[in-house]
Amino acid sequence: MSDYVLVASGTSDRQVRSVADDLEDLGETFGRKRFRTNADPASTWVVVDFIDIVMHLFEPARRAYYDLDELWADAPEVEFARESEA
Repeated sequence: MSDYVLVASGTSDRQVRSVADDLEDLGETFGRKRFRTNADPASTWVVVDFIDIVMHLFEPARRAYYDLDELWADAPEVEFARESEA
């Protein structure tokens, strides 16, 4: 069980992999140890698991195919905004 599920897209397998790596680094910055990362052979779907937060990163076609957005459609959404850069 996790508290949050994040579903996001990248434009290429390279970008998806790069974002997954950055998420792992960001987690460490906030004291969260990555439990597991898993990717399909082409890196069109990467899962980064911090136990309480699970992040799914897709290429757009793969995201549409698995449609996790619809699977989680009944879950409450959490609004967020980036902090403005000063």
